[in-house]
Order: sequence, then structure tokens, then C-alpha cells
Amino acid sequence: MRWRLLTYRLTSESSRDRVAVWRELRKVGAVALRQATWAVPGGEEFDVALSRAVGYIERVGGRALLFEVVPTDATDEQLEQLFTEEREAEWVEFLSECDKVEAELANEVAKEKFTLAELEEE
Repeated sequence: MRWRLLTYRLTSESSRDRVAVWRELRKVGAVALRQATWAVPGGEEFDVALSRAVGYIERVGGRALLFEVVPTDATDEQLEQLFTEEREAEWVEFLSECDKVEAELANEVAKEKFTLAELEEE
């Protein structure tokens, strides 16, 4: 698998910028290696998100360094394992939230509360 390594420095002490970059990278499944250092799999979908993250870093006055890396076989296996473990953990969390949503919807159906405001809230 092809991997990219992104490391960056933000000039702002604002957590808002750090969180925005973190969210963009997590959304696509990047693997956090250290603070402000991420491994990102290769591929078009990942490239688009990576470009957005780098663009954001640069717009807020930060510096992004992006490397194309060729990990050793052992490191490649570790990165793939970390990537898979993180995706599996996300699915577990998602599925647990689905149970809560289904229970809440069943509760609303039982009350026959079918208003637009209620739908938006759910």
C-alpha cells in the first residue's frame, strides 16, 4: 500500500485550527502517529482530503510538509493494522449510536409524535 506522511505546524494557538485539521484527516481515515504527524493511505479519495487539510493549514498561516513514503514490510503491516483497528472502532461506535437512535424513534412512534420539528431534532 502507498502511504503519505503529513506533518505540520500551526502558528495559531487556537484549538479551532488544530481541531479542523484533525477532523479533516480523521474523516478520511488518516492514522495519527504523533501530534501533528499523520499517515495517510494513497488513493484519490485520500488525496482530496489531504489536499483540503494542507490547504487549510496554509490558509491559517501554518506550514505543512508532505512526504510520499515507502514503509518497510513490517511498518506497512503495522500501519494497515492501525488503520483497520481505527475503522473497526468507528463502526462499533456507529452501531452503538444506531441502537440509541432506533430506541428514540420507537419511543416517538409510540407517542405518535410525527411533527417536522421532532423529525429535525432526531
